[in-house]
Amino acid sequence: MSTMLTVKPVAVKVTTQFSRSQFQKTAMTTAAPTARISTTIQNIQGQSGRKCMLTGKKANNGWSVSFSHIRNKKLQGVNLQYKRIFWAEQQRYIRLRISTKALKTIQKKGLEVMAAEVGLDLMSLKYTDADPKRKEWLGGNGAAQPAKKN
Repeated sequence: MSTMLTVKPVAVKVTTQFSRSQFQKTAMTTAAPTARISTTIQNIQGQSGRKCMLTGKKANNGWSVSFSHIRNKKLQGVNLQYKRIFWAEQQRYIRLRISTKALKTIQKKGLEVMAAEVGLDLMSLKYTDADPKRKEWLGGNGAAQPAKKN
């Protein structure tokens, strides 16, 4: 014995009491601001502490475990080196602070490819010219020739 219930749709009138306020309407229609990744020049180019400029490697927290299994916290640092790397496309040397793992990866992938992956602007880095035409131009236009430092 099953009884069926029939439900008739009822029209509901929306009054101004239940409608959204003007602020809520504009808040719903405007897009939320996207999260920005902090890849400013200061963060990438060595200003953010001991961090590799190309791979982003940084120190790891670990445990130093003795024979008696006494554990003490220790910081496992990254093998960072200041390295002057030749950028062939611009005929200049660029000074980077990179890990030794990044050095091997530069040899495999190339400097420009790795910098593009990270979003590093190589033109904004300090550099030393290696182009002989540049040195000739500096000499011809009265600029002082760069002298070797002892």
